[in-house]
Amino acid sequence: MTNETNALANILMAALDCARVIGYNKMTRREIAEYAGRAPSAVSFNGGEMPEIRDAVMELAVKLEDLDVLAQGLAHRHPIAVAAPGELKREVVRELMDQTGVENV
Repeated sequence: MTNETNALANILMAALDCARVIGYNKMTRREIAEYAGRAPSAVSFNGGEMPEIRDAVMELAVKLEDLDVLAQGLAHRHPIAVAAPGELKREVVRELMDQTGVENV
């Protein structure tokens, strides 16, 4: 991997962590930078604008089967989350039901 690829991977993993804690739609470039241990300008340089970063984070959430972030994407009807495999979306629903104590209907 090149240094730029490593930097982007680091930023996207930090953004995924940030999305879990702060919220997918609430995270900012500055917060992602804090999680990544980088300057906000590095987040912009490597990741682009926030819509591009959010799309890349959602793609990563689907790839890594991150149910927390995927649930947030589904709640906001993010196109990448909506296009996720059906079984993965069902797993999100099962996890939410378990967390809230809802029994299978």
